[in-house]
Amino acid sequence: MNWPPKFYGRLITSEQKANFWLTSAIALFTVVNSVATITYVCFARRAAQSSETQTERLIRAANVQADAATRMATASQTQAGQMTTLANQAIDQANAARQSAQEAKDSNDFARDSLIRVQRALVVVDPVPSIQVNMDNTGTKGMWFNFFMENTGTTPTRRLEAHINVWKGPTTLPNDFGFPDVNSGPNDRVTPIIGPKSRAPLIAGPISEDSMEKLDRKEVHLYAYGWVRYNDIFDKTPRHITKFCFEIISAGLIKDQSGQVTPGIRVITTGTHFNCYDEECQK
Repeated sequence: MNWPPKFYGRLITSEQKANFWLTSAIALFTVVNSVATITYVCFARRAAQSSETQTERLIRAANVQADAATRMATASQTQAGQMTTLANQAIDQANAARQSAQEAKDSNDFARDSLIRVQRALVVVDPVPSIQVNMDNTGTKGMWFNFFMENTGTTPTRRLEAHINVWKGPTTLPNDFGFPDVNSGPNDRVTPIIGPKSRAPLIAGPISEDSMEKLDRKEVHLYAYGWVRYNDIFDKTPRHITKFCFEIISAGLIKDQSGQVTPGIRVITTGTHFNCYDEECQK
């Protein structure tokens, strides 16, 4: 090309030359910028489409996991409900078994208590004594009262102990009388066993002849009282107790078989005053 160029056969001036290069540069920049913009838009669209695809995949995967979690939760709730039902049934069965066991125990205890009540030893003290009049070494006459202990049960006693006391005074027993144990010695009785429907002696005395004469003249009141403690033959049963109190009253003078005149007596109980058995004695 010939330089400088000619424009329609004319030479291009410096100013025209500058405008030419400026215009060419602007046109080139515009073309490059357009190409870059188009390229960026294409890549951005592809990236957006790719990102949109990945997001959709993530959403679908999340939905799948959520559905699976929902199914698992539903299944867990169902299993939990079934387990709760089974647990409640097990509790009901356990309560029913416990109640049956308690009823069986109560029935066995009732049967055992009934058997014990019917067959256990039960000791009573006979209020009608046998009487003996004896003299000691000094020639003093005394009267002995033998109140028999009787086992009315069908089984023997075990470890039986008993004590009888004699009290005399110018009046009847006071209401606050404490029934102390006195007259130790011959009035104590240790009899390990009294067989069924059998008796053992419990002796009180001696009561002097002078006291018996005062009793006949109603100058004194005379009482015999005491207790009997024992076990029955059954295991795990409490120790039993019988308490008794009798008033000895003169019945006038009587003749014995030898023709000797002696004071006659009769014995009465003092009602519920120190007359009791087992639980009654705790009241």
